[in-house]
Amino acid sequence: MTTFKLTITYEAAALGFESLTVSSLYNGASCNFDGCTGFEGVISALVNGISSSTSQAEVTGASVELMSIAFTVLDTPGVYAEAITLLVDDFVNVGTLTYEQNLIGQMNGDSDGPTYAAPLTVLSPVVVGAMAYVQEAELFNTAYLSGEPVTTR
Repeated sequence: MTTFKLTITYEAAALGFESLTVSSLYNGASCNFDGCTGFEGVISALVNGISSSTSQAEVTGASVELMSIAFTVLDTPGVYAEAITLLVDDFVNVGTLTYEQNLIGQMNGDSDGPTYAAPLTVLSPVVVGAMAYVQEAELFNTAYLSGEPVTTR
C-alpha cells in the first residue's frame, strides 16, 4: 500500500487532539487543516507515497503501521459511546489501484472484543487518599556502633 486516506472523528467535548504522526515508512500527511493540528472533532489525513528508504515489502501485508494519533482526555465527566471512530476512505496499492474504500476501522482495546466506535467514560476527580511528603529527608543512625544488636527504648 502506497497511499491511504483516513478520517478520524472524535468527541471534542471529551478529547483534545494533540498530534498525528505518520509512520516513517511513508511520506508526511496532508490534513484537512494546517499541520495536522487542532481541528475540532474531525481529522482527515491523506498520505501519498512511501519514503524513499522504504521497500515495497515493508508496506505489504496484513499488519503495516500507518500512523499514531495522540489525544488528551479533558476534564468533562460523561459517558461517550463513540468517543473515537475511524473510516478508511481509500487504500491504494503500488500499481495505483484503489483496492479498498469506505471501510469502518476496527479498534482493539480493553473491551470484550473489537469495536468500531471506541467508548470512553470520564469520571469527576475524587480524592482517594492523602500522603505526607517532605521535600528532603535525612536518615541517621543513633545507635552505638559497637557491633552489638540494639533495641529501641
